[in-house]
Amino acid sequence: RVGPHFTTAEMYMGLDPFFWMLLLPHFLLAQALAVWTMVMVLEGRYRWAGVLLAVTGAVRPFDMLQLSAALALYGVLRRQGRVLGVVLAPLPLWMYYLWVFRLHPVFRWWGIQNVFPPPRPALLAGGLGILFVLWAAARFGLPQVGRSLLSASALAALVLLYAFPLLSFSLQLVTTLAIPAALVAAARFQEAAQRHRWAAMAVVAAACLTSAVLWRSTIFELQRGRHRIDADRLAAYHWLGQNSQPRDLVLASAEDSNRLPRYTHNTVFWGYLSTVNQSEKAVLVEQFFRHWRREFLAAHNVRYLLVRRPPRAPAPFLQEVFHNRAGTIYRVLP
Repeated sequence: RVGPHFTTAEMYMGLDPFFWMLLLPHFLLAQALAVWTMVMVLEGRYRWAGVLLAVTGAVRPFDMLQLSAALALYGVLRRQGRVLGVVLAPLPLWMYYLWVFRLHPVFRWWGIQNVFPPPRPALLAGGLGILFVLWAAARFGLPQVGRSLLSASALAALVLLYAFPLLSFSLQLVTTLAIPAALVAAARFQEAAQRHRWAAMAVVAAACLTSAVLWRSTIFELQRGRHRIDADRLAAYHWLGQNSQPRDLVLASAEDSNRLPRYTHNTVFWGYLSTVNQSEKAVLVEQFFRHWRREFLAAHNVRYLLVRRPPRAPAPFLQEVFHNRAGTIYRVLP
């Protein structure tokens, strides 16, 4: 079990394609386009491969980066210059992304969020689950061109994933690993199943059991109310939405800060996993709730505080404006 609200490594790492389909459909679309691009390369239809590579990048640039690295590796190893030409096809799109994320006055700040180190190899293997076992087994017999390209794709994803901190966004590439790994594993598994039918059935049964455990654990979470929000807490959110000005800054716990933007028009100081300078802000908030310093609130223009356990003697620069069983809201006085 890993993470505060996830029961298994594969759900925590987001490696389950069904998880992408429900949460972020463009992840799955980009991977489908990436596979289609590789099919075009294998069929020698390089112009179409270049077009599809560019479309992949338009959907999700991380997938274009991983696929470009895979095709470059494959082209060098097999000495196919036309494959390297495919990699150069989306050059105008790369120039556009360079301008957006390096020179644009707004988007150039994107790179300072979503900065997280890659998972430990053991956690990554656990996130892939039985797929990791099948992929590792397939690595011992890959003479076919198709599986070689897919292996290059999986290898490129691994190299880019662990290129942190050289690539500050490397964790975004973790989702590019599952589908090429699955296709390699499936090709090898199909061959093995013809020779070792009972072993193959055992693997399928184990995979089904894993799915059953995931399903049951999710049902337990719902039955225990883990994802429900208390009515009193919703009342506090509603009060803020009705009595504060749009974009007023609210300081609250991580859990409340993560929920507030869904129910109010306020801005929160921190709380979301991808908050800019999240770890530094977490320390600042922890220090504030220990000392309740007015200078901190003034420096960051904090307008409201939402606290679950109010202090016995609130600071004189705070005015209580709402209170119920879930918590207390203070207005910061000028």
